[in-house]
Amino acid sequence: MITWPDVVIIAPDLTTVPAPAQAALLDAAAIVMSADTWGNRYDTGLKYLAAHLGTLYLTGGLLLAGQVKSETVGKVTREYEVAGAVSGDGLSSTPYGEFYQYLIRTLVKAR
Repeated sequence: MITWPDVVIIAPDLTTVPAPAQAALLDAAAIVMSADTWGNRYDTGLKYLAAHLGTLYLTGGLLLAGQVKSETVGKVTREYEVAGAVSGDGLSSTPYGEFYQYLIRTLVKAR
């Protein structure tokens, strides 16, 4: 089972990701991957996809459910971002996403 410290080994800059976000990012990465498809590359793919998502999270390119978009105190207003909103160039926007794409290409060649 991959944990956030496993991700930080390849992406040391992600040590500042809060624990609740760490769990959400690992879950999001696991949802889009299939252990059957990835085989013995599953753990590596999961770490790189989680690192990609973590980098987007820290740079504001990925919004997790529950993040506050705006907040007003007088007459109480709170607005939340849409869960899973992503900006940027997708997987090509981080080195981790680029390596994840490379891993995907190796899966196709391995078949």
